Amino acid sequence: MGHRDLTRRKEINRLQMVKNKSDRTIHPTNKGRYQRLVGRLIYLPHTRPDIAYVVGVVIRFMHNPSEFHMEVVFTTLHYLKSRPRKGLMISKHNHATVSWYCDFDWGAKGERQQSTTRYFTFVGGNLVTWKSKRQKKLNIGLWSKEYKSYYGRKDS
Repeated sequence: MGHRDLTRRKEINRLQMVKNKSDRTIHPTNKGRYQRLVGRLIYLPHTRPDIAYVVGVVIRFMHNPSEFHMEVVFTTLHYLKSRPRKGLMISKHNHATVSWYCDFDWGAKGERQQSTTRYFTFVGGNLVTWKSKRQKKLNIGLWSKEYKSYYGRKDS
């Protein structure tokens, strides 16, 4: 995985496949070193939103990292080193328009089946806040009963 592929979700989603394979195919790496490197990456997405997704994924493997996870961390570091002047840019505009965008990923796949909610806020065309959060698993049975009772439908 080259540094150019960093922002491609298809490559990063390989992390989930590695996690789901048997222990025989996963080669563990130096856990302490992995935790130190990821610990340094945790705060960078505040000024480098281009790596927020990748950092969010590698954090999930802090307790059981493999060589592949370490490779993703090194690729991220190489990506950052090759682009030192990238990040949040604040520019002056003659307007103070506030724009807000929200996205919800209903198509969660993998082991936990958790969805992801994201939002972004812009002021005068400048990104000022953003968040990406994995949701807790929704109890469809309870939700379905509440929905049916609200609309007066009975369980069949």
